[in-house]
Amino acid sequence: MKLKFFLNVPKSKAKQDEIKPRSPAYYWWFLANVSALCFAIHCWIFCLNIFGHPEIPRNYQILDKIGRLPELQKFTSSTLPKGKAYAPADLYKIFSELRDEDLEKFNAQLLKNYLQNFSQKHLLTFIEGSYQVLDAKRFSQPYFFPSGFAIRAQALVNSDSFSEPTVFPVIIDCIFPSQNTSVWKEFQKGDGLEISKNPHAYAVIKVSRIDLNQEPALLLTITPIVYQSQKLAKAQSFSINPPERLNLRAGLRVWE
Repeated sequence: MKLKFFLNVPKSKAKQDEIKPRSPAYYWWFLANVSALCFAIHCWIFCLNIFGHPEIPRNYQILDKIGRLPELQKFTSSTLPKGKAYAPADLYKIFSELRDEDLEKFNAQLLKNYLQNFSQKHLLTFIEGSYQVLDAKRFSQPYFFPSGFAIRAQALVNSDSFSEPTVFPVIIDCIFPSQNTSVWKEFQKGDGLEISKNPHAYAVIKVSRIDLNQEPALLLTITPIVYQSQKLAKAQSFSINPPERLNLRAGLRVWE
């Protein structure tokens, strides 16, 4: 009787206590991999933005903290990057055509090109011609350069070969990264400056518009990129060197 009862037990009954295997967690595996991929892409884009746009002050500070600041190259007359040099009238024609809404983007490109040692040659513009000193001053801190001084001058042009040079609505703020900060006192209002690509190599790094004596004028912020002894007007020679660190948040404006 007992044997009969045992034989009549359903087969499914014997497996009730067995643990059923769990199906693989494909969903969570897929979600984890997608999340990791998204994170990697985000980090990649973030790094490209940081290293590709050092002209943004936040990016520049991050590069400074990780020890990856772009190093300004100490150009010489033989290693000077190719760029066109323009006289005041041509400078006015080129840059006055920029619309106000385009200036901010254009200036960001100029600053980026400066920080990256003028890798984009088409953005490199040198100035040349005759200029007359309007003012000179030492940098107030904080400023874009850690030390140095600036000269503001106005362009002089000749309408013909027989006339005297007259003032032209192109103003330059020439900023010099230098430890010789007392030299600025030797530049007097009215002093003449003769600027050429060789040997000065003054590059445009910002374009602005200002009112000078209630007249609109083009303001070009320039800086020498050939780091050698400088001699201008009646002032004594002075040396300049590429700064190791810049203050991008302070900006390039010298005169209010």
